[in-house]
Amino acid sequence: MELPQPVPFYYIQIKDDRGETFCLQPKDPKKEPSQLTLIAANGHSEQQWAFIRTSRLDEYRIVNGYSGYSADAAGDSKDPGNGTKVQQHSWEQQENQHWRVSQTDKGTQLKSAYNDKAWVVEGGKVKVNAKIILNDLSPKSNPNEYFTLVPVS
Repeated sequence: MELPQPVPFYYIQIKDDRGETFCLQPKDPKKEPSQLTLIAANGHSEQQWAFIRTSRLDEYRIVNGYSGYSADAAGDSKDPGNGTKVQQHSWEQQENQHWRVSQTDKGTQLKSAYNDKAWVVEGGKVKVNAKIILNDLSPKSNPNEYFTLVPVS
């Protein structure tokens, strides 16, 4: 009998213009919903995320390592618009909880599986407590649209 392999966890990181590293975590890790924000990298489980394939092969459920809640586009819309907050919420198998991961030479983009809106830093400034929202990708490839997935060791 082959046992299932454990799901690896990752830090979803982004750097500011001075090179300081921030990680995504829920503003209040114990609550749902709770918007995803940037916090200085500290290695805590609140900053760890698992990428679990859904029944659609190119889509993922993104699960917080501390709370067990899933990344979710607020509002239960399967077609979330620009400015929609990305939050943690109970897994309900809805369209707003399915994500695609795109690797580019600039980093990793996380996108809504339904309409390709990307996770971006609200206001474009990477800083402590900056919020993560969905938005169309910029034609200029802004750094606030690219993350780095770092395996938890």
